[in-house]
Amino acid sequence: MEEYFLLALVFIFVTGLSLMGYFALAKKRQRVEERLVPGPSSDPSMGSTPELVLGDLTPALAAQIPMSAETKSELQRDLMSAGMYRPTALMEYTAVRAVLTIVPLILAGLIALVFTDTTAAAVRVWIGGLILAGLGFSV
Repeated sequence: MEEYFLLALVFIFVTGLSLMGYFALAKKRQRVEERLVPGPSSDPSMGSTPELVLGDLTPALAAQIPMSAETKSELQRDLMSAGMYRPTALMEYTAVRAVLTIVPLILAGLIALVFTDTTAAAVRVWIGGLILAGLGFSV
């Protein structure tokens, strides 16, 4: 009787392991199939407008860090070589870069004003904020 119980436990374990593997592979396959389904067209000539990364704030945020025409064209080439072909790719990239640059500075200012007691601590917070803003700009 004990042998049957042990055999049933092994059967349940192997079956459960097999089902977990099957479901993991099925989920991976489903994600691949969902990616292959053509989504809504982002071509402006088709009459649809692409959804922007930061919504309606994207154009305003993109304009916060000025760039020369040469820098814009070079960045557009880099984005195209990276596979970002959407007409709004440059605007979305510059908007995200602006957020990653401005938000650390604002947070550093708030932390320096609210949570620091000495000038030395505030300076360290500001230096950390400047470093994070530089990293955000370089990303």
